[in-house]
Amino acid sequence: MSLIQRMNEDQSIFNSYTQPISQNPDDQWRWNGVSPVGHNKIISMAAQYINPTLYPKTFAQNDKDEEDRVAAEVMDTLMRFNIDNSDYRMSYLYAIIAALVNPVAYLHIDFIECYQTIKEKLENGDIKETEVLDEVYSGFQTYNVPADEILIANAYQFHLQKQRFIIRRRFIDFDEAKGVYGKHTNWQYILPGVKVLYEDGTGMFYEQKDDSLGTLCEETIYCNRKEDIEVPFINGVYLGKQSIKSNLIRHRNNKNMPKYPYAKFGFHPIDEKRFFFYRSAVFNMANDYNLDTKMRQMVMDGTFLRLFPPLFGVGTGKVDSNVIFPGSFTATSPNASVTPLQFGDLNSAYNALIKIEQSLDESSQSKTMEGQITQEKKTAYEVARAETNARIQLSIFGIMIAQFIDDVGDLMADDIIKHQTVPVMEELLGGEIKEKYRTYLVPNQMEEGRTIAKQVKFKPEMMGKMMTEKQRKKEGYRLLKEEGGLEAEKKIYEVNPDYFQGLKFKTQIDPAELTPKNDALDKAVKLEAYQLMMANPYTDKKAVTRDYLIEPLAKGESDKYMLSNEDIAKQEQAMLQGQGQPPETPVANKLSKRNSLQELIRTQ
Repeated sequence: MSLIQRMNEDQSIFNSYTQPISQNPDDQWRWNGVSPVGHNKIISMAAQYINPTLYPKTFAQNDKDEEDRVAAEVMDTLMRFNIDNSDYRMSYLYAIIAALVNPVAYLHIDFIECYQTIKEKLENGDIKETEVLDEVYSGFQTYNVPADEILIANAYQFHLQKQRFIIRRRFIDFDEAKGVYGKHTNWQYILPGVKVLYEDGTGMFYEQKDDSLGTLCEETIYCNRKEDIEVPFINGVYLGKQSIKSNLIRHRNNKNMPKYPYAKFGFHPIDEKRFFFYRSAVFNMANDYNLDTKMRQMVMDGTFLRLFPPLFGVGTGKVDSNVIFPGSFTATSPNASVTPLQFGDLNSAYNALIKIEQSLDESSQSKTMEGQITQEKKTAYEVARAETNARIQLSIFGIMIAQFIDDVGDLMADDIIKHQTVPVMEELLGGEIKEKYRTYLVPNQMEEGRTIAKQVKFKPEMMGKMMTEKQRKKEGYRLLKEEGGLEAEKKIYEVNPDYFQGLKFKTQIDPAELTPKNDALDKAVKLEAYQLMMANPYTDKKAVTRDYLIEPLAKGESDKYMLSNEDIAKQEQAMLQGQGQPPETPVANKLSKRNSLQELIRTQ
């Protein structure tokens, strides 16, 4: 199959496409419905991975090949700011689903400065038009790109950044294209629905109208990373700069090196890291799904025939086969006997369906992992083993996602350094223009069991200055006082933009962190560990209580329930005097009971 044929086939399964009812009257009674099992399994698999992979983790390295953990914290904070203030969550969700359904999924990472015209009515009644920054379309943006919009140079080169060139081809509305390219001198040659073609033999251009496009235009953007070229066309008309070599690729890293602004991934590899595209999860279970659909249709047809059996008379006359349908009756001579047709045993069909469903579970995800409580009885070991097998099956996809998150994080870090560590021009009262660095605030961040707000300030006065250790400590105490002390709910980073721009950032995520976890079982294990560690004299009781008792039960809100150090000291004194001990946790004690553990696992 071609890429588009494979996409259409897999998307039909995902969307539970049903063939139209036959127009043949003899076949209209047959059941042609399909099961939504394919759609349900894909949505369940996507839900397993969406939460733990939203925020990339960053590693920072300076020009001396030394790790800078504080700079990494700053980059993580800026990434969180951009994710929380964009539609990244929805784009990422759709990218996960696209990777499960299509042969490849793409995410386009971009940073936009878009302006809009606002009108203001003056006191004299005149209307004043002003161009201002459009906060909806500006800033960090992510776009899901359909698999058929990206054209590549080599289908046998797995890595996107190693492609000699890529072409983005899509259809956009005429007004949208005009808003982007309308000021170009060649815009006058563009009409909606009309493509301009060039014939090399005669050296002539001619137009071709496509009535199916309506008011759409074909936007084609050619990118060549090695030659550092990015050239746009609309309906075949060149809309780049006058010199071809001046069309530089927009996305660049902190070393001013060009990159394709796309990250790609998929479900399973097709071969040994050679083929560009992937085998989707839908493709993985397509054979079992088609067999399940066919068997279900046969079972329903057999059920119809059993409930309304066709009758025929035994005697004279000929009975045509087209009279056999549910409830049919054929008249024959008066002496003929009427006999219902006999059908095979449907139990064998139902048993076959069970086997097919088991095969579907093996090729995608088990019902236990989907959160369904099955009627069949299983021991806790069998349930735990089923979960382990499902995680092994999904671990390959976890590795694919980890690489995808690394690529997205690297592109995001490039845009942050290029666009958010530089000053912006701000107009002051009196018409004076001044450079200003933005401050970024990210609330509701967890750190050592406390919910705090993190603030990043870029300080241009720090550029070119060196600080002694004594000066560094002095500035640290000043920031601590500005934050409000050790127990404050705020953390401030003051950053040298010049130093920050020169760092090398690499996003990393451990594939093991992506494996779907059983929250109920994790809570039970932590509560059991809490009892053991509280009885150990060498542990920090406050940290143990926060991380192993309160945080699992009230995630992100443990600071609300923690006592001050003075109150903790009083309670510890009371404990030493024999006034109380940490109570046993009934939920944790269930770990030793296989049936109870089974229920904990099944509540996934």
